[in-house]
Amino acid sequence: MSNITLIPPTNKHLDGALGLARSKVEKSLPKYLEQVTKELYRATEAYGPFNSPHEGYGIIKEELDEFWDEVKSNNNPGARKEIVQVAAMALRYLIDSEHWS
Repeated sequence: MSNITLIPPTNKHLDGALGLARSKVEKSLPKYLEQVTKELYRATEAYGPFNSPHEGYGIIKEELDEFWDEVKSNNNPGARKEIVQVAAMALRYLIDSEHWS
């Protein structure tokens, strides 16, 4: 996984508040990007690319509904698993939509 550099804030008043948030993001981001990337590859290998905006929307909505079900059940581990799938399908949409006319 490549290193990601976050753009620092330009407003001096936000530096303190964003500094803590930025350090938390920088610490956690590689782990979550790896999870999302693995899910993206797994799903694309298993199901192929999205063929249309409608298909992409349907899959993202399905994953988002599954996430919401886990949230409503107060199942944080399940919700975290589902939100990785939502993020992976959002990236899949961006990648696949480059080839639609």
